[in-house]
Formats: sequence, C-alpha cells, structure tokens
Amino acid sequence: MATILVPLDFSDCALNVLDEAVRFASAFRADLLLLHANETPRGIPLNALVQRGAGGAALAFGGEA
Repeated sequence: MATILVPLDFSDCALNVLDEAVRFASAFRADLLLLHANETPRGIPLNALVQRGAGGAALAFGGEA
C-alpha cells in the first residue's frame, strides 16, 4: 500500500489541498501522512537550539547547547 505525504500549514489553501489529497488517496487506496509545516520566524537563525529548563525556554545560537 502506498503512502502520500501531505505538508500542511493549516491555511485555507492547505485545507483545500487536504480535501484533494483525501480524494486522491481514496482513488489509489493509499494512506495519508500529514506533516504540519511552518516557517522559521524571521530573525532566528536555523541553527538556533531551544533549551527548556526550570526558568522556561531559551535560545542558544551557533549550535551551542
């Protein structure tokens, strides 16, 4: 059985895509795998790490933990 990956950001457009994906998967007897996709907020480097501790969450930059 095939699996179809459907990236979603839960916008109106993405919900329309989900409707089409359901019909497509039904026609081909495939499973759907939904992926919640979102953008990295501007100003935060891609290599920033989120550290969680007793005081809440903090960012570490440059891959430093």
